[in-house]
Amino acid sequence: VIDGTSFEWQGGGDSAFINTNGASQLVPAEWSKHSVRPYNLSKIGSKYYFVKISPLGNKLTIEPYQGEFGQLLLRSENIGKFKTSAESFSVISDLGYYTGYDCSGPVNMPVGNYKVQRCVTTLKGGNGFTFSCCSNDPLTVNTGKLTELTIKGDLTSSLSIKNNATLMPGIAATITLNTKIGSTAAIDSFHDPHAMPLPVLSFIRNGVVLYSATAQYYFGDTSFVFTIPPQIKPNSYIMEMTLDTKSPIGVITAQQRVIVESNKKD
Repeated sequence: VIDGTSFEWQGGGDSAFINTNGASQLVPAEWSKHSVRPYNLSKIGSKYYFVKISPLGNKLTIEPYQGEFGQLLLRSENIGKFKTSAESFSVISDLGYYTGYDCSGPVNMPVGNYKVQRCVTTLKGGNGFTFSCCSNDPLTVNTGKLTELTIKGDLTSSLSIKNNATLMPGIAATITLNTKIGSTAAIDSFHDPHAMPLPVLSFIRNGVVLYSATAQYYFGDTSFVFTIPPQIKPNSYIMEMTLDTKSPIGVITAQQRVIVESNKKD
């Protein structure tokens, strides 16, 4: 399901499964490359079709898209102090959600308004660290014209607590590191868990660091799990998360004022 007003993927809905490469048996799973969603306009292989599934699920109608096309080219340049290379991207629009586009050159797209939902980006040089980012820049693909988007800009970070959970001593909390690229893009996942060091979380009060600890693990996106130590008594603190110099994207520090409440089980 696509929310056409905000271009957000809501999940759910019907699916058809079509073996577009003919090289293997059909894989009827949501994550499969054979999965085709009946969007307003669906992408099957490298082409676009109107796909309709009957209410009973016993009839599939496929009609080729015969509308106008334009071109879209996506790049990444300097992100923070690093030179980067965009590898592939996915976009979302009121037409549908489309994945697997190569960034090596312009790609043909049906005319319409889009937003970059995911761009896989690699740092040039070094260990080739890869991460994904998204962009809120509106993109309009016009008939016979080339639309270009370059993701670049300084890195700025902030913290958030999953589901605005209450922080309590001895209770695990999921802390998300929100890292923006410029004003309209953001990193949404780190691809290599071995290349990304676990960050250090500190609790600061009146300018004094009262406690620091390393995250237990992270989810593969940008969220990390910490257990609030019993030494941190109910009070107001500055919570600071730091990625150190071993981080492939450099030192990142973010702060958030938080309130630690009493553990009612105590």
